[in-house]
Amino acid sequence: MLCLFALLTALSGMPVMAQADLDALKRDAINTYADIVYATYEDAYTTALDLQTAVTDFLAAPSAATLETARAAWLAAREPYGQTEAFRFYGGPIDDADGPEGFINAWPLDEVY
Repeated sequence: MLCLFALLTALSGMPVMAQADLDALKRDAINTYADIVYATYEDAYTTALDLQTAVTDFLAAPSAATLETARAAWLAAREPYGQTEAFRFYGGPIDDADGPEGFINAWPLDEVY
């Protein structure tokens, strides 16, 4: 009981955050999250374009060198794409019923389940 009293006494001296300050913190957190998500998808998109170019080059002129370039491009594209999967557990625009999920990574499961 004494510990609870000490804790409540200590907390009572803490300043109360104004609603406007709390709203600003929430807005900043949402904006930061959106910036991170956007940058991650942008990186995935850019490396996917590089992969597309490498595969097109390989198909146009198959060789050990163009195959290795395509393999390296796939590895480079897979990393940022994998990072985007963290954003797919809340029914966002990628996983929406009309979203492009089925064209991007058609796994036979629902990650949200």
